[in-house]
Amino acid sequence: MKPSTIQQATTAPLSWPALQHQVEALTEQCFSRASRFFRQPLKTPPIRFDLRGASAGQAVFRRQGRDESVWIRFNATLLQQNPQEFFSQVVAHEAAHVIAHYIYGRSIRPHGPEWQRVMREVLGVAPQVRHRMDVRQAARRTHRYGCGCESREHALSSIRHNRIVRQQQVYLCRACRLPLKYLGS
Repeated sequence: MKPSTIQQATTAPLSWPALQHQVEALTEQCFSRASRFFRQPLKTPPIRFDLRGASAGQAVFRRQGRDESVWIRFNATLLQQNPQEFFSQVVAHEAAHVIAHYIYGRSIRPHGPEWQRVMREVLGVAPQVRHRMDVRQAARRTHRYGCGCESREHALSSIRHNRIVRQQQVYLCRACRLPLKYLGS
């Protein structure tokens, strides 16, 4: 986010509690700004730091009957490795999803014109759909599988690996069409 729009974070290294506090404060600023812009109160949803893998953030909308729960999840590993990217883009990106949902309803496209408008006009941030962070350390664990091809190796996610272990799914090599066999992690 631009410093003139949302308070920019310090450039000094921050402790984990300070990083959490900064993300929460920036998220609150986004919702305060949107409340003023749209002239209606917008509640800041709960924030969690439990996201894993290559995603930096996620706006979650769960519906049960007439009730709807909304919260924002952030990837703690990527936050610690890339705090400035979070402060300048990721926090606004996820807040904009929730703000657009509150203002325009749930039938909008995730990165459609409503979300883009919130990013540009309300939060003053150029909309970017994907981040450019190095995710090698934060990426999901993969499991090594082989097939009938001599030199080919396949990397499967833990979800796919567990489906094979539970005998719920069989995955085939696209080249030789033989079932994949576990080689170890």
